[in-house]
Amino acid sequence: MESEGLVVRQPNRGATVRRISVSEAIEITEARAALERLIAARAAKHATPSDRDELRGIVAAMRDAVALEDNSRYSELNRTLHGRLREIARHTVAADLVHNLRNRAVSHQYRLAMMPGRPTESLEQHAAIVEAVADGDEAAAGAAMDAHLGSVLDVLSRWGDVH
Repeated sequence: MESEGLVVRQPNRGATVRRISVSEAIEITEARAALERLIAARAAKHATPSDRDELRGIVAAMRDAVALEDNSRYSELNRTLHGRLREIARHTVAADLVHNLRNRAVSHQYRLAMMPGRPTESLEQHAAIVEAVADGDEAAAGAAMDAHLGSVLDVLSRWGDVH
């Protein structure tokens, strides 16, 4: 965990979870965006009919979570969706790097998911990603992922380092 930047060891104090600033969360999200664009495009290329049905099912469950205002469930489904896209893409290096980056910024991701209105906004972004993947449209899947992570960057930029 220390090598992944998740834990900091201090003499005579032991190990502690490293807190990241909003500016670092922005940099992490920018790096993720480049990799996740590739992942979305690769998922569109490799998705099977079963994968497409599963992804659409996750989006349907996300819609239910939004309707019930269950942000915690939505956050869980968000992780599941992005994880399945990584698996479907079959790009091990990009998937490992994104997994590491997501772990480093997990506290900010949770805060985003708990923001009033944020799940409703990101739901349609996720639906666009899934539809592009299901259509096998690599360019549209990458562009939809860019739009999604661009909106995350917008929210993080408004937070600044005051939170």
